[in-house]
Amino acid sequence: MRAPLQADAANSRPRSEKTSPQSSAQTRHVPRADHSRSLAVLRLKIQGDWPTLACAETRRETGPMANLRQDKALMRMLLLLLSLLHVGCAGHSIAQTKAGSRSHVPPTTAFYVAIPEDGHYGGKTYAGSGAATARAISAALSMHFTRVETAKSVESTAAAIQSAHAADCSSLVYATILNWEDRATEWSGKLDRIEIKVEVIAVPSGETLRSDMLQANSGWLTLGGDRPQDLLRGPVDAFAKSLTSKR
Repeated sequence: MRAPLQADAANSRPRSEKTSPQSSAQTRHVPRADHSRSLAVLRLKIQGDWPTLACAETRRETGPMANLRQDKALMRMLLLLLSLLHVGCAGHSIAQTKAGSRSHVPPTTAFYVAIPEDGHYGGKTYAGSGAATARAISAALSMHFTRVETAKSVESTAAAIQSAHAADCSSLVYATILNWEDRATEWSGKLDRIEIKVEVIAVPSGETLRSDMLQANSGWLTLGGDRPQDLLRGPVDAFAKSLTSKR
């Protein structure tokens, strides 16, 4: 009669005592909240909504781990912003089309800067663009040379050589605006562009010592109000600096 009692005692044990730790681990389920959050994160990744995804990830935890996640999210957003700014940055180039025997100009050289005719594009003339170009060239040359004179009005090449000789200048900088595009980039997507031919001419012989082509364009990301003359500084500074370089 003892055997049935032992069987009843075995059957009366709690069910939890019969369950081994291994079987308990196999039947553990992920909480519904975590499962929903994982699906939401996956949906954001598929949609490419990275700012919302970064914010969602920073709200998952609190404490040191949350701070680490926030730092990583901010770094990702910062890298994305920097990449966009890199695409939107303005660019310029300078190409020397003719180099004479005097590629290096001494810093004591006296320059006379002529004022080119105003630039135009699409039948529209941009008043004051010639004077703005001459001012930019004079300012850039003044950073490297002791004496720079600027013309008072637009002159032909021959007249500018005579004016430079009268001003006791040994070199003439004669610029010609080939392209001057002023675009509403912020809404049209078309960039502002300038293209200027710059010649360095010996006075009074009239020999062309060198000829350069300066080009520049605006960036894609603008805040409005940008003008082509704002693009002058980069290529003009590079041109003035190149005159002092020994090749």
